[in-house]
Formats: sequence, structure tokens, C-alpha cells
Amino acid sequence: MDKTIMVPLPERLLPEFYEWVAQRAKPTRAEPPVGNTDWTAEEIRDAYITATRGIGLILGHLADCAIERPDGRVSIDELAKVTYGPNGIARQIGGALSSFTKTVKRKYGKETWPFKVARIKETGVVEYWMHPEVAEIIKDAKGS
Repeated sequence: MDKTIMVPLPERLLPEFYEWVAQRAKPTRAEPPVGNTDWTAEEIRDAYITATRGIGLILGHLADCAIERPDGRVSIDELAKVTYGPNGIARQIGGALSSFTKTVKRKYGKETWPFKVARIKETGVVEYWMHPEVAEIIKDAKGS
């Protein structure tokens, strides 16, 4: 049995100490990453379930398109309309994604989203797409 010891600690440092202990107590990643991402299935599920309304709509639509379309690609204009209605415009997506980027970094410690984005050089159109394995996880989460 472990022996209990007392360690003097200034009260102002107590929150930092508890955070440090909690970080050390976190289990190491047992799940492998999904698809072409560095996200686990649990992280993807949690990101969808706890997402803001806008990000939930974006993730849900990208998942649907990844499953239903051969290339799964979605233009930023299409995402704007799905997320914000028929008058939705592309720049509105930027606000939602900016907020999601902060969540991704803070909550999950990630530098990338669980989907991909690219600007098509010839047309200048911005397209988003999701790996089918990621899409299946979101589809399952949508049903729960």
C-alpha cells in the first residue's frame, strides 16, 4: 500500500498542481487514428456530439457527402447554404471554422480538423471532404 505524505504547497498553486496531476493520470491513446486523420473514433464522436450548431451541421453534411458521393467533395458555398440557409455565404463558414479550430487545439490538442480542405487552383473554389471512416463515425453519432 502506498504511504500518504504531506507536501507543503502555496494555495495559489493548487489549481495548477491539480491540473498537472490530472494530465499525468490521463490514459495513453489506446485507440488508433481513424482514416487519414490523427483523430481517434472517440475524439471524432465527441467533437460531433459537443459541436456548436454550425459545426454540427458542417460535420454532418460532410459525413453525408463522404458516404453518398463518389468523391465526397463539398464546396464552401454549398456548406454555407446547408449551414446558414439559402442566403448563406461562404465567409460565414469562416467564423464557424475559426471557433472550431480553437476548440480542436484547446480540447483535443490537434493541429488539424477531422476533415480536409483545399482551394482548387484553376477555379479558386474551396472544397471540403471527409474520409469515409470518419463519416461513418459521425453518421453513427447522428443516430444516437
